[in-house]
Amino acid sequence: MAKLIVQERTEANPKRLRRQGIVPIGLISKGTDTRKVQAWAGDVRDALMHPDDHGMIELTVDGEKKPRSVMVKHMELEPVTRNLLTVTFMEVAKDDVLVIDVPVTALGEPPAIAADGAMLLAPTDHIKIKGKAGILPNHIEVDISGLEVGQSIDAENIQLPNGVELISSPAATIFALHAAKVQSLETETVEEGPSEPQLVSDAASDE
Repeated sequence: MAKLIVQERTEANPKRLRRQGIVPIGLISKGTDTRKVQAWAGDVRDALMHPDDHGMIELTVDGEKKPRSVMVKHMELEPVTRNLLTVTFMEVAKDDVLVIDVPVTALGEPPAIAADGAMLLAPTDHIKIKGKAGILPNHIEVDISGLEVGQSIDAENIQLPNGVELISSPAATIFALHAAKVQSLETETVEEGPSEPQLVSDAASDE
């Protein structure tokens, strides 16, 4: 699991912090107001790139002995440079039930792409799932090597870990293989863009 050490926010103006190479951070914990902390931009980027298999990061507030398990609730990037402007972390426990969007990536390549010039369409790059934080995957890989022209893989076809529930529409098309002349996917079901993680409950009994 990636580790990140943050400090209490020392500057009220976020722009001044960013000019110093520091990222303003919000830390959300249960029963408390959002805590304003900060960390060096390079450290934040490293942590964001190496979460564990469930999207968790070990965050420690400087001066505190006990680390927290957190996941990203919201990130804001500069539109042109894609530099990280702000990030908000949400403290979670392994038994917390969350609703999150996870990215879906393709594995393999259907033979028809090389042989017939078929076109692989991906109307959405994520699905919405629900489950305990300790078992939620931070990404899902789907083998598309067996797809033939005219076939598709919908959300309901994706195998999820035991205890994880699909929240997206089961009919949402994730991948579809069409003849090269097809230019759009007007008839397919398309998911909306990714949304922020939602804490549903802090124990399985709350479901």
